[in-house]
Amino acid sequence: MKSKCGFTIVELLVVIAIIAILAAILFPVILAAKENGRQTTCLSNLKQLGKGMRLYADEWNDRLPTSRLDNGGHGNPSGNWAGVYEVFGKCDPRLGQIFRYVRNVSVYLCPSDRGVNPTRVTEPDALPYPLSYSMNNITDYRTSSNMATSTSKVGLLIHEGRDTIDDGDFYWYGWRDGGEGHNNPSKIHNGGTCVIFVDLHAKWQKYETVIEALCKGEWDPLHVSR
Repeated sequence: MKSKCGFTIVELLVVIAIIAILAAILFPVILAAKENGRQTTCLSNLKQLGKGMRLYADEWNDRLPTSRLDNGGHGNPSGNWAGVYEVFGKCDPRLGQIFRYVRNVSVYLCPSDRGVNPTRVTEPDALPYPLSYSMNNITDYRTSSNMATSTSKVGLLIHEGRDTIDDGDFYWYGWRDGGEGHNNPSKIHNGGTCVIFVDLHAKWQKYETVIEALCKGEWDPLHVSR
C-alpha cells in the first residue's frame, strides 16, 4: 500500500513560524532602507534650496532672502523665501523669493512628509502643507560678510517638525536660554533631521545634536567666535 505524500500539521506550523520570524527580521530592515532613501532625497532637496538661496544672494549684493512674512504675513502675495504669505498655512513655493532659481515645487517638501499634515494648520484649503523646511531666523537678509562666525557652523535651512512648521521661519532662540524654542527640529529621519549650513554643506544630525548646537547659540551668526 502506497503512503500519501504531504505535510503534516506540525510541519506546516513550523514553516509558518519560520516565515513569521524572517518577516519580523526583514520588515524593520526594509522600512529603514526606505527611510534612508527618503533621508537622502531630503538632503538633496536642501542642497537645491541652498543653491537657490546662493543664486539669489549673488543677484542681491550677497544678501540672503527673508525668512519672515512681509506686512505681518497678512495675505502679501510676494511671500518669503518659501512662498509663505500667510501664517498657519498659506504657502505657494512658486511665489517664493528663490523659486526662479529652483524651478521645482517638489524640493520644498520632504518625501517623508508627503500626505502628513501639521497639527497647527487647520484651514482646509491649506492642506497638505507643501513645505518641510524653515530658514534660520537670524540669517534673514544677512550677508556672509557681516557674519561674525564661521558659516560652516550656522544653520541656514532645517527640516522642521510637522507639528510646529507654519511659516518657513525657524525661530529657535528659546533653546539658547535653556527652554524650548518656538520651533522644533524633526525626528522623522532615524531620530534626527537634515540641515544645510550657510556654507552650503548639508548633513543629517541627531535631534539631540541639533538641540545642543541651538542651546550653545551656534546658529547665531553674530555671537559665535571663529
